[in-house]
Amino acid sequence: MKTLEKLIFVCIALLLVGAGMSYTTVSAATAGTTVKEFPYALSIDGKKVEFAASSQPLIMNGTALVPFRPIFEQLGLTITWKTAEKRISGESNELDLAMTLGSKKATVNGKIMDMPAAPSIINGTTYVPLRFIGEASGGELQLYGAEGGHNAWFLSKKQLDLFHAVAGEDMSAVEKLLQQGADPTIGVGPLGPTVASFAPFKSDNVEMTALFLKYGMDINYVEPFVGTTILHDAVSDGRYNMVKFLLENGADPTLQSRLGTPLEIAQRGSMALSDDFTITYNVDDALITLLTSYIENYETK
Repeated sequence: MKTLEKLIFVCIALLLVGAGMSYTTVSAATAGTTVKEFPYALSIDGKKVEFAASSQPLIMNGTALVPFRPIFEQLGLTITWKTAEKRISGESNELDLAMTLGSKKATVNGKIMDMPAAPSIINGTTYVPLRFIGEASGGELQLYGAEGGHNAWFLSKKQLDLFHAVAGEDMSAVEKLLQQGADPTIGVGPLGPTVASFAPFKSDNVEMTALFLKYGMDINYVEPFVGTTILHDAVSDGRYNMVKFLLENGADPTLQSRLGTPLEIAQRGSMALSDDFTITYNVDDALITLLTSYIENYETK
């Protein structure tokens, strides 16, 4: 906290130096500038972004600003700094993003776009507007308060596309994204659920689950908040064929989660929501029998 307070003090001090300051630092020309602590832990695709102690994210005049280098690097962008032009650029196969210090105009894949704040050097570090970077890169930023652990959850374009492809049951798009390294075990939010869990939620899509395994997903990957695996999810959604496929391919039917074991979930029944939002539970005896037989075999191994 002391480090952030010191950074805020430096920012305010810069604002008070005078109008003669170079535009590459925070300008003193704007009256009423406010600088506040950024009250979230920032993650990109489930991985926390690490910032130097002296260069923490902050909120200036209502806009969240972050040091550009850690963000660009975690997004896999190649960074170029053109000193004479005071121009920052980040490039990948799909994105060409360029910004100039002191300017609210950015170039995204050749298109000029407005930013809520200009990139600025604060305490020796170049800061850029966080939400703009998220949207310009094709990703999505969501902010969660106390109920979400005070997290800023940033899904990259690749992960966001995978979520939409899985939810839309677009098999070719799912496979293409998995080939590119998209990860079905990453949560769509800090409390989950995982992208993979939307496969059983949508339908009894064994082929989709097989794709996840083909491209390296651990069949017993445990979602960190609720402690569920894709087997728990398939049981919760009453997907007999998917449950059978997972068990045949090594899913552990004994794993405990905050919702119980797969068998305990099956015994409660899969949840169904009617048009009038009435919740009912449907018990599938065949699913219970299937799980019981695999548990007996699993425990004797």
